[in-house]
Amino acid sequence: MTLLSRKIWQIIILLSILIFLISFLMTAVSAAEYRVVFNHLDARGDDFGPGDYEYPLNHIFHQADNLFDIQALTIFESEHSYRFRFSFGNLTDPWDSEYGFSLPLIEIYLDNQSSGADQPFHEGANISFSDDFKWNKFLKISGWWARLYTPESEEEFLNLNELALDDKHQAQSAEIIRDDNDLYLTLAKSELGSLDDSSIVLLVGSFDPFGYDYYRDLSRRRQLWKIYTETDLDLAKAPRVMDILTPGPYSQRDILDNELAEVPAIRVKPPLPTRRRGLIEFFMIENLLIVFAFLIYLVLIKVIVHKFEYKK
Repeated sequence: MTLLSRKIWQIIILLSILIFLISFLMTAVSAAEYRVVFNHLDARGDDFGPGDYEYPLNHIFHQADNLFDIQALTIFESEHSYRFRFSFGNLTDPWDSEYGFSLPLIEIYLDNQSSGADQPFHEGANISFSDDFKWNKFLKISGWWARLYTPESEEEFLNLNELALDDKHQAQSAEIIRDDNDLYLTLAKSELGSLDDSSIVLLVGSFDPFGYDYYRDLSRRRQLWKIYTETDLDLAKAPRVMDILTPGPYSQRDILDNELAEVPAIRVKPPLPTRRRGLIEFFMIENLLIVFAFLIYLVLIKVIVHKFEYKK
């Protein structure tokens, strides 16, 4: 083997090692990018408010069941952002929305500071909060926008013609992706704030672009565009939400069967400390496969170089 060929071989080996290390580090970073900090399951098939709410008669509400049925909320955390995964029973898009879902209206109230507001931002949902819940951030999500409010935000109502022109409450870092019946919302921590040891209230209504606060109205008569109910509650104060994320010991029926129903919050527990990766994690099957592939790669290079030298 000549001096030149030895140098070429050394350069190839060094480049191979460098490529291997970069690939290994990228794999490790990708695996650790997001971790689960909150996961709460909700009862399936309960998008009926206090128990007797029925979908409007229009055919778009009868293409599938469980159109407003929130079945789980999972929150992931990375170094700079949070990712919310809303798992629904069925998501449909009859109105060809921006984000691929037309019918649900999602609201999340977050209590992640020492003080805040004790009343809902708007009165559309017809709900209230417990005395110990003071919200600081409010997310309102439809198939066309994701808005982020604080208690100090200027209250204003926008119609559909204004949505595409100027919406100053649009969350600047929001990214919404639909994957089948899951919605993923990613927000920067700098915009949302920390969720460590916070509390949340999640509401799901029926989105009405012309309804008060974008909520669909209730009616004691079956109609094309209104939610039917036989409740004895004053309809002006009856909850206009189809589903909520219900804490374990509570019943959704009992919670929502009240005027201006008090919806309990759910605690986001402090995250567990991150454990350092040890020797066992290094020898996980994924890492061993990478090492094995790298060794095969080196053998192939050696064979190719040897054949090249032999021909010379």
